[in-house]
Amino acid sequence: MENVSTLTKNCTKKIGFLLLVASLLLTNISALAYSDATNQLITSAEQKMKTMTAQEQSTYLQTLKNTLTLPALQSNAPAEVQQIAQELDQRIKERVVEATSGFPPTQTPTSQQSYQTLPNVDFERVRTARLGRHNDLRAKKNLKPYRYHSELERTAKKRADYLVSLGRRTHQRSAKDGYYSYPAIKVRFSDQGVKFTGETAGKSAFSESIGYRTYRCSSQDCTQELIDATKKIFDGFAAEGEGGPHYRALMMPHFTQMGLGFEFDPVKKYVYTVIHYGTEIEGT
Repeated sequence: MENVSTLTKNCTKKIGFLLLVASLLLTNISALAYSDATNQLITSAEQKMKTMTAQEQSTYLQTLKNTLTLPALQSNAPAEVQQIAQELDQRIKERVVEATSGFPPTQTPTSQQSYQTLPNVDFERVRTARLGRHNDLRAKKNLKPYRYHSELERTAKKRADYLVSLGRRTHQRSAKDGYYSYPAIKVRFSDQGVKFTGETAGKSAFSESIGYRTYRCSSQDCTQELIDATKKIFDGFAAEGEGGPHYRALMMPHFTQMGLGFEFDPVKKYVYTVIHYGTEIEGT
């Protein structure tokens, strides 16, 4: 494998070329060309990173970001430089989380979920990235971090499977339910052997968030593609702010754990993501 220094030098040339092209395109076409150029750069860099460890990826991305401070790049295409720097910042953060967080032994998902429709994905990396983003946001509000729970992964995966078979996103457990029936969802948790502690009047014990995103990947390693798709779902939840139900689930002070379920709809080319949050679970 090429060392990080060699890769960095090669990609530095690529950055300068792409930024120059993007700048010219912007002058004559539209902002769409700007986005395409940025995506091309990120895709090129990530292809190089597929054989690196998370720590090597973090170092590599940081070096790429440092090259964006070069005066020549700043003067040729300042807007492109800013967007790429922001993108690299986020991806550096994800790699640092992957390299340093991991799952404590008691929190490692143990359920043997079936992911035949999402091949070539390292799901531990996806879980780590999503858990890290949740806890990064919670830390900004001085909230305790979420722990990952395999039982909540199991229930979330089962729900994601059902949504694909249904062909749409819904919280309803039966046709008579309203948009979000807390009692009906509670019954389904109970039917699956999951009972939460700490439920009181006016204080929920769990929450369910559902999102979907277009997903396509046919490469030998689709991990980053799934991380990117689920990141866009998460970013939508976070952007709701304090008035949004998904944001409130992210930031619920008395919730302690979460689990993720994914499933791919091969017809609509969507990946469904279900997140189950909750308090402590009886017997675990």
